[in-house]
Amino acid sequence: MPSDKYVTDNLIQENPIVFYDGECGFCSWSVRIIHKLDHSEEIYFAPLQGSTAERLLPETDRLELSTLVYLKPNLAAEKRSTAVIEILRQISGILGFIAPIGYLMPKSWRDSMYDFVAKRRRQILSVEACELPSPSLRAKMLP
Repeated sequence: MPSDKYVTDNLIQENPIVFYDGECGFCSWSVRIIHKLDHSEEIYFAPLQGSTAERLLPETDRLELSTLVYLKPNLAAEKRSTAVIEILRQISGILGFIAPIGYLMPKSWRDSMYDFVAKRRRQILSVEACELPSPSLRAKMLP
């Protein structure tokens, strides 16, 4: 059986990873939604506080817990509103088709809207305990 490091390295070469605040109810809810919409079943998930993030992301990205990071298979990282657009592009269906329209808006505006939600994420969905992930989502979770 291969070690976790080997499995994670292999996955990163082939699959995108969404890094999120693992202690935020809104972020965990968002991960469940992304997983449900990802009909390609290619996206993996890892908390910014985890060992996968520690190994693959710079410290500045890991410390900014309100920032969603989307790491593409080529190791290019997208953040904030651009990460959201790229995640939606990865998802098949109508959302993947219309997501590029987001690039028509200036990045500063998109990121301002992202920051508005990110600063209020704990008030938007404040939960004491998150719903347990489904078995299919657990299979997509990296440490």
